[in-house]
Amino acid sequence: MIDYDKISKWLEIYFQEYISENISLTYLGDSYILSSSDSLKKIYISSIFHEYYSLGSTFNLGYLDVRVEHYNPSIGGRIPIPSIKGSTIIIHRGNDDNGNIVNISFDLFGVIYWVLNRLEEYDDVDLDEHGRFKHSNLHSSKYDYFDRPIIDEITDLLSFLLFGYSISSTCCSNVILSHDIDRPYLFYKKGFLKFLRTILGDLLKRKSFYLFISTLHNWLRVVVFGKIGDPNFNFKKIVQFSNNFQLKGCFYLIMDFVNKRYDSRYDVYSKEFIDSMSYVLESQHTIGLHPSYNSSISLEQLKKEITNFKKFSLHLGQENLNISVRMHYLRIRIPHTIDQLSNLGVSIDSSMGFSDVIGFRCGTCRPYRMINHFSGNIMNVKISPLLVMDNAVQKIINDDGYYSLMRRLTRVLRNAHVMGGDLTILWHNDSYNDYRLMNVLGELIKKYNHNKTKCH
Repeated sequence: MIDYDKISKWLEIYFQEYISENISLTYLGDSYILSSSDSLKKIYISSIFHEYYSLGSTFNLGYLDVRVEHYNPSIGGRIPIPSIKGSTIIIHRGNDDNGNIVNISFDLFGVIYWVLNRLEEYDDVDLDEHGRFKHSNLHSSKYDYFDRPIIDEITDLLSFLLFGYSISSTCCSNVILSHDIDRPYLFYKKGFLKFLRTILGDLLKRKSFYLFISTLHNWLRVVVFGKIGDPNFNFKKIVQFSNNFQLKGCFYLIMDFVNKRYDSRYDVYSKEFIDSMSYVLESQHTIGLHPSYNSSISLEQLKKEITNFKKFSLHLGQENLNISVRMHYLRIRIPHTIDQLSNLGVSIDSSMGFSDVIGFRCGTCRPYRMINHFSGNIMNVKISPLLVMDNAVQKIINDDGYYSLMRRLTRVLRNAHVMGGDLTILWHNDSYNDYRLMNVLGELIKKYNHNKTKCH
């Protein structure tokens, strides 16, 4: 049974957070009215399309064609959307006699609900080898609009219809640079067979002859001759890189070793690790939790690791902690994992991205809260969508070449910054040893900062 009262409450909170705190949403049984005490305008959604609030719905590709005087869309062109009939929906003012009611016969609010709450990912059974939702199953991937934050575009349109301005013009765009610390040591306590596996991975999996030579060179210097420290233990290097761009990043740490194949074992309480994390915090960067591989399917394991992280943070003098999380391997089940994180007091999750493509999995580059479609409960954890990951960058370079990568990055970068959103980036600590990836990261941040939206 669909609880439209709870859904309309979630929609109202979303609009209050991203358009105006004085907005109110009225649910009329088969329609909505969106209004604000700060505006004479009202938006009337005359028909609710139940398919957007139901699991298992399938959609064709449709478009919003906005024909409203003085409205200049930030990205431009028609807005692609999941649509039942696959038609083009024309949006115009359609006012009443007083010119204050904007009548829309298409359920824009349903599109927002379906996309942001990831209803297409609920209990999906066509998963990849790590039990993750495949990007190829996304509606936005099938119809080639994965590089557009369509929910931000729709929200901008609603703001303009109510107030005469787009919220993207009043937002700050930011680069959020983050680091999953999967392998803080490349050689420490690893035998020759593991070293051999690493350099073969450089050649066969990562397809980087440079990394192969670099790993071999560093192994000889570290293990054989003992001349330099482990290249992966590079937290000062990462902090200094971020500081050069005036960025403050988050370092996500693994707190338990459970899965021998996919988790990394390292002692966060070792003196050198404590000293390094103290330096990170003193430099005004932050730390977060990187829950282990199995934690996405075990509530008890997830609870244990959050407890461990709280203790570690207190050991470093961090009190009144807002816990930020990114799941290992981006293993996340909708809505179960988000619901568990919310119930365990996590403030931010940054797992909603893909390891092999770059773009807008959630249709937005702004943090937001989900509602549990099953229970109707609004979850407290904020989703910080992940747009760019180093593994995806490496894959695109290997498959399609550097110039193809930069074209895709440029589109995603531009669309995030014109919407005044966050460009959230994941760069593993060991990627700082690959000069090709570092060139890409440097160029990406420079371009974004050059075009960065200012606060008004």
